Amino acid sequence: MDQPLSSVQSVVELTNDVVIISGSNADGDGVVMRSLDKTKSWEKALTVPAPKEKKKQKIELIKAPDPQPIYVSQLRVDPFNPEYVYAVTSTGNLLYGEQSGKTWNRLPYDKGSVIKMLPSPHREKEVFLLTTRGDLIRFFNEEQEKINPRHQRVNLLDFTLVEQFPDAIIVGTNFGASATSDGGQTWVDLRLPISTSTPIINSIVAISPTNPSRIFVAVHNIFYRS
Repeated sequence: MDQPLSSVQSVVELTNDVVIISGSNADGDGVVMRSLDKTKSWEKALTVPAPKEKKKQKIELIKAPDPQPIYVSQLRVDPFNPEYVYAVTSTGNLLYGEQSGKTWNRLPYDKGSVIKMLPSPHREKEVFLLTTRGDLIRFFNEEQEKINPRHQRVNLLDFTLVEQFPDAIIVGTNFGASATSDGGQTWVDLRLPISTSTPIINSIVAISPTNPSRIFVAVHNIFYRS
């Protein structure tokens, strides 16, 4: 697939055969492009300009680092509207594209850069975002709410939603994994046979596609299931 981006971060194909890709171009701009003819040709749908390099002084004792490129990633189709697409930028913006990604706008999200984003399969216009600071944010009707487990030192590393249960969320944390069945009002720690002597820096959670009561957790390359 020939495409004009120097770095591709995300790809999604819509039900109407429109293909959307996002990432960064050679100039460091964040870019979204789409194809209407099964990737034979591409049109630019969105450009997020890279930061401009500051004007260099005549005398530089220490060379300033080059500006970091902007990325657009995490393309996700809205479960309630197959022509509506969400995305995030590396600078912490939440975007949505309408008309199969032809026009793009920014949503009023301001909680920081995102490492994972999932639209809710239960409520229209509801999106969950995991930030680089380890917070889980619920964005709904242009309002944002942190729904972390109420533990002073908890840091979230991953999360997943449960399609069959509207208020259920499973999270991987620096203590293992936790679950809520009431949208984050109360949380239960999952009992995992893991050592607490070593800090947990990687906890991945998932739900079985054939059995919604079965939870998968991977901690430090060790796999557990309920």
